[in-house]
Amino acid sequence: MNKIIDYNNIVKDEDKIKIVSYSNGYPNPFLKGDLDNWKKTIEKAKESGIIIVDGNTLIDLNFIGGGSFYDKEDINEYNKWLGLEDSKKKEGLYVPYSLQKENGIIIPCDYRTVASSYKKKNEYLFFHTVGISGSVPYLAGLFSLMLQINNNLKMEEMVKIIQNTALVNKNGLRIINPKGVIESVKGI
Repeated sequence: MNKIIDYNNIVKDEDKIKIVSYSNGYPNPFLKGDLDNWKKTIEKAKESGIIIVDGNTLIDLNFIGGGSFYDKEDINEYNKWLGLEDSKKKEGLYVPYSLQKENGIIIPCDYRTVASSYKKKNEYLFFHTVGISGSVPYLAGLFSLMLQINNNLKMEEMVKIIQNTALVNKNGLRIINPKGVIESVKGI
């Protein structure tokens, strides 16, 4: 992160790295390393104008994980993150249930097929439940698309656009609407 901050200090505005995401999930007691130093570095990055997207960001902005097994285009198929039920029963999970607000906007994380991290080529893995860290790259990617359309947007403005364009499914759940977000940014 410090190298990115240093890089941004020597390049033109149009060449700066504006968004950094890392899928840490939600900080928990099992994390190791110099967490205090990492938090200070993250604050330094934010102060330098870098948008940080991580598990904390999602919780702080009232975004929650979720997904649809059958039809990812049909918002009525979306449900909250599958791990929520388990987190009601067990302690020590990445995202305590109490931090998942009832009216949060669902960002896809569950039911993922991904390239295998094993050494075999051309293999894929399917994950029934991933966790909130699976929503982090989705949100960072949407922020990046928004900035490609309007490079002057601030994070607070992007969040407001996402909130204002969210769709509501038949179960009353709010679902992120990337098409609506992009159309809204184009209209600014």
